[in-house]
Amino acid sequence: MNNQKQNLIIIEKLSEIYKSQYISDSEYIDQLENENGYLALHIFVKNYAYERQGRARAYPRIAVECISKHFSNGDSWAIPTEEDAEEIWMEYQKLAKDKYNLVKKDKQNQLKIKVNAKNNPLNYDKGIIRLIAQKRIKNIARFVLDKFKENNTKTAYNFLKEVRGIDVKISPFYLRDIADKAIEKKLISNENEIADLYLLQPIDTWVDQVVKIIFPEEIKEKVKKQRKIVEICKSAGVSTINFNQGAWILGNQLAGDYGSLKKVLNDKNELLKMIEKKVEKLDDYSKILNNIVKEIS
Repeated sequence: MNNQKQNLIIIEKLSEIYKSQYISDSEYIDQLENENGYLALHIFVKNYAYERQGRARAYPRIAVECISKHFSNGDSWAIPTEEDAEEIWMEYQKLAKDKYNLVKKDKQNQLKIKVNAKNNPLNYDKGIIRLIAQKRIKNIARFVLDKFKENNTKTAYNFLKEVRGIDVKISPFYLRDIADKAIEKKLISNENEIADLYLLQPIDTWVDQVVKIIFPEEIKEKVKKQRKIVEICKSAGVSTINFNQGAWILGNQLAGDYGSLKKVLNDKNELLKMIEKKVEKLDDYSKILNNIVKEIS
């Protein structure tokens, strides 16, 4: 148990890397304080909505381009209409074909646009624009924050799950980061004020592997695993949000494979060696960049 607690504390600390690399820009706070919901929508489609494994990298870029053009970069923002949703989806398909050349031929040799309509969050049918139009949501980030304050996390979670292509990993991923920034700005005192905290635990490959290594009992069901993370973290006095962010950093950014992950979680000194090697590589990378700057100046 002492080793488990030590691991939890270390992983929590690693969340500082996630916060610095991915959600440190002021816009993540601004979206919660600005009445204009354009910024919140922009962040959602750019950084969350398309985070499905195997999706085309162009998809979020096309989405951002579409909403930027349609809403004049936020200058003409109001609660969208269903007509807005339809027009944006038509523009999405046009851009995919004309600018990004996302086309293929079917078995009948007919040209088809590759936009993964079934899982595309900007699709008119069950897409994010149409849903916020139907539910009269002006700012999705503040909508989520309000649900936290109302002890109604499930409503926010279920709303996100309604969006086409948003699965049980992306929904808690978005909720987790909104909560993180709300707590940072003291819009919420602490995470213990949030009901159903387990819904803020996205379980991807890396978090799943960390859980398997540090928790002694095997847990197969996803919801039970999410609840167990919350239970263990609370008993150790560790932030559940920070643990989740840190576990992803440890697996994805530092260890990179299950064997290395298991090694560093069983020996703190191995983790320190891994971090030191990472620092050395970053120093070398920085020196190369500085030399290139000097050479081309």
